[in-house]
Amino acid sequence: MTTQKTGIAGRLRIPATDLRDLRPNDSNGHKNGFETRTKARLEDAYRKRLLERVSKDPADPRKTGAAEIVQKLKPPVRAGDLPDTFASMRATRHFRRVFCGSLIDSLQTQTPGSIFLYTVVSADWVVPGPDLAQFDPKKLLELFRAQLNRRGLATRSGWLVVSVHGDYDEDTDLFQPHLHILAVGDAHLTIEAVRECASYKSGDVAKPILRLIPVSLEWSVPYYVMQPFWPRKARSEDGRRIPGRFRIPPDRLVDWLLWIDQQSFADLTWMYRCKVVGGKIVAGQK
Repeated sequence: MTTQKTGIAGRLRIPATDLRDLRPNDSNGHKNGFETRTKARLEDAYRKRLLERVSKDPADPRKTGAAEIVQKLKPPVRAGDLPDTFASMRATRHFRRVFCGSLIDSLQTQTPGSIFLYTVVSADWVVPGPDLAQFDPKKLLELFRAQLNRRGLATRSGWLVVSVHGDYDEDTDLFQPHLHILAVGDAHLTIEAVRECASYKSGDVAKPILRLIPVSLEWSVPYYVMQPFWPRKARSEDGRRIPGRFRIPPDRLVDWLLWIDQQSFADLTWMYRCKVVGGKIVAGQK
């Protein structure tokens, strides 16, 4: 494993503006892409059962890591306590709520035309299923940061939040990491300049590999910037992608849980010219 585990926060401060304080009626439903509390509890219970089976298999080399996560997913001693791991959907749900709430709060003063969302996928960013434990998301963020710097990011006055996401292709047994990006102000011009890179050109892919997402503060920003899990790609018989969110097969889900348990907010996120101050995300801060 290339990442040193330091809890969900890592070296970054966690924002503290709860999305439900901004929109109390939306805090426990499917609006804004958030799962319900019940769904999060059920998902944690499923993950715990899956990991328990692995932890009890003496022939499975993943048994020790699985047992450690099982301990984290046990019911809390005190009501309201959450596991300190992104392997827990309950913990991830809470973190997304305060992180996305802080983003929404900081974007209230921005004009709609100054907010941009991007997906960045490279054909070079693939990880064989059995090798996910060796994937270091910080190196992916550093690579992308270097590409932006070469295209004049330092000359822009806007700010960025870049997070690592991914999905899994069962047909090829490959994970494909990619980036979800919130660009504010003229920082998006540097993202657009990345289109010159051959690895980001779409080729025969139906959609551009670097694509702009329509922005809505009411839906797309809180849903898109930090998603709760990596889905499985689903395809029809003719090979076309079926839209929707599908669960990774159990064996690879265990691999993903072992990997995500080792990641922190600092490992999965790069914040450029913004940082958390007093529980809020403040722009213009290096």
